[in-house]
Formats: sequence, C-alpha cells, structure tokens
Amino acid sequence: MSSICVMMLRSEALWFPRFIRGCKRYLEQVMNPQEEDYEPMKRVLECENYRQVQTFLRAYNGSDLECLVQTQQVLAKKAIAREYGNGSSE
Repeated sequence: MSSICVMMLRSEALWFPRFIRGCKRYLEQVMNPQEEDYEPMKRVLECENYRQVQTFLRAYNGSDLECLVQTQQVLAKKAIAREYGNGSSE
C-alpha cells in the first residue's frame, strides 16, 4: 500500500495474520475475479496492519467490502480466543 513502514499494534499481533489468511482464503475460494470487490480485496491483502486496512476501507468507501472485512476480523479474533482459551478476543 504505502512505502511508509507502519508497525502492527501489539493487540493485533495474534489475530491480524489470521485475518489476512482468512481474507486470502475468501478471495481465492469464494470470490469471482469479475466481482466488484475482488481487486479491492486483493489490496486489503497488501496491508501490514489493521490501521492500513481501515485507511483503505475509508478511501474505498464500499460498504459490502467493509462488511466482509469486518466479518473476517471477527472470525480471526474468535479463532484466536478459542485457540488460547480465553474468553476475550480483544
């Protein structure tokens, strides 16, 4: 996305990599290359942290993509919470 190196927040360290894997899996297995949000989803995969994802989503302004990304975020946080056995996903 940007040439500026932005560090990942400590709170993102566990779930963000899983979020990116979930987005990539969704892009490859569910989305069709002709879909409107296909290319923007590929751009999400280039993000190095969730702040970059949010910045891109604000600039893109696509509510369907925003909903999809938010769903992937929730799924990643829930998976980490289950994996580490704590009730909190934040």
